[in-house]
Amino acid sequence: MKREVIGIAMALGLLSVSPAFAAGETTDLHVPPQTKVDVREWVVKNKPKAYRFTVPVAVGATIPQDVELVAVPETWGPALRPYRYVYADDRVYLVQPSSRQVVYIID
Repeated sequence: MKREVIGIAMALGLLSVSPAFAAGETTDLHVPPQTKVDVREWVVKNKPKAYRFTVPVAVGATIPQDVELVAVPETWGPALRPYRYVYADDRVYLVQPSSRQVVYIID
């Protein structure tokens, strides 16, 4: 019975099934542990403008056009400079600017 309910919910689109990317995971971007620490420290020190998503956002999600993408600070290192970020829900979402797709989440 439980399987049937889940199957029906998935078929109706009530549950989304996508690759299981947890915060801090992605398929093509590696962020070293020290860089994650540096980003978190930068956030605490600089207190960037925070956005509040109305739905959960995971790697692969597209950020809406009305959300401002901010240039990555130089202190985050050269590997992250091609990306933009959004600070929301106590996380840093690294975003591919051309597609507005989330490529990595630092929490």
